[in-house]
Amino acid sequence: MDGLRRRQLNSITIDDFTIHDQMSTSQIKSPASRRLKFQLVFTVVFVAVGLLLTWLILGDGSPFHEYFIWHVGLPNLWVMTVFVPFALAAVLSGNPHSPPMVIVVLFLIIQWLIVGLIISIPLSRLWLRLQKYNPNASLR
Repeated sequence: MDGLRRRQLNSITIDDFTIHDQMSTSQIKSPASRRLKFQLVFTVVFVAVGLLLTWLILGDGSPFHEYFIWHVGLPNLWVMTVFVPFALAAVLSGNPHSPPMVIVVLFLIIQWLIVGLIISIPLSRLWLRLQKYNPNASLR
């Protein structure tokens, strides 16, 4: 066609120039994007670990339930992390004796999201600094 080179790239025909789709969905190049990805992954993992620890320490169906009946130091300490979500759920539901567990878990998720995001901010800056010195290491 009139001496023009034609190339097929991602099912689009392009004349006289080439566009290379170098960024795939698993490769994020800019520091801001890498930082955001680190913060997102860290915060989600932090929420999952927080909920898992809450269930393991305070849950009636936990495999450690029998142990924590007789060793109450850690459960009493962990109850302090659950107090604010429990109190908010009690106020929202209007039942101070037994708020719905769904609301308590929702407030627990929000609590751990906030704490995880706050912790992820300095950790992401540290992670980006370490990436400058070791560019081969990455979060995949």
